[in-house]
Amino acid sequence: MSLLKDLLEQPVLVLTVEGDSICGSLDGFDKAGNVMVSNTHGLRVIRSSEVVFVASYDGDIKEFAHIKDTKNKIQDEYLIWEKVWSMKLQKLQLEKN
Repeated sequence: MSLLKDLLEQPVLVLTVEGDSICGSLDGFDKAGNVMVSNTHGLRVIRSSEVVFVASYDGDIKEFAHIKDTKNKIQDEYLIWEKVWSMKLQKLQLEKN
């Protein structure tokens, strides 16, 4: 987080997992990585889980292309978690016996 401290009150570009590019002044951040960015549209608080990166921004580019999506989507992810929890439950039952 010390790098974010250097960007306070400076123009930044924030890329979100949804693919949005947000330009503005970095008004604050916390130890969890949540950031506050203000621009002509107002103040926006972005949760750390939604931030891909925060970078200094010189203001030359007027518009950014929307990036389709930066989330790692896994087809049928619920099946993986179902297997994980099933294995954990089996392990607990074995330890109990």
